Amino acid sequence: MLRRGDPDGLRQLLLDHSGIIAARLRKDFARVLDDHEIEEAMSAMTVRIWKAAPRFDPTKGTLRAWASVIARNCALRVLEQRRRLRSSPTPDLDQHVFRSGAASKPPAERERLIADLRSCIAKLPPLQRAILEADLDAGDAVPAADLAALHGTSANSIYVSRQKGRKSLISALRARGHDLGTDPNIKVAGFDSA
Repeated sequence: MLRRGDPDGLRQLLLDHSGIIAARLRKDFARVLDDHEIEEAMSAMTVRIWKAAPRFDPTKGTLRAWASVIARNCALRVLEQRRRLRSSPTPDLDQHVFRSGAASKPPAERERLIADLRSCIAKLPPLQRAILEADLDAGDAVPAADLAALHGTSANSIYVSRQKGRKSLISALRARGHDLGTDPNIKVAGFDSA
């Protein structure tokens, strides 16, 4: 069914094998990937399996083995993305911290906000972090379809992750004592503070 492009084939594959594959990833990557990253790898695996299904050759191995290799490669990609994010410079956050009202903030307060913003973004789950950093780099929300293709997930997953990331970021900044107010003109990193 899967090789014919039948969505029921993909559903059956996931029903039969995703639990075992995810458990293997958790075991193999226990020291380097958290649960969110394992979920990200599993989502990417699902997309890749769907796209590569016509090329599956049962004479070369079982369906579970094939899906496991794809999942492992997706987990390795998650690790590589994290490594690249850590080695690439953080965007010039000072440009994005306040869209309006920047002049009214003392320099020391702006610097503390920038440091806290970097710290809070670094603590987000990988997909949320990658989306918000891409938005910061672009100075606005990057189209969900572009990010979905880059991360091997759906546009809907990007929308949900972006909203969760924004909410978590604003909450974390408030918890660190930043009075963001409810002024709709003030935006932190381009994200509404309300």
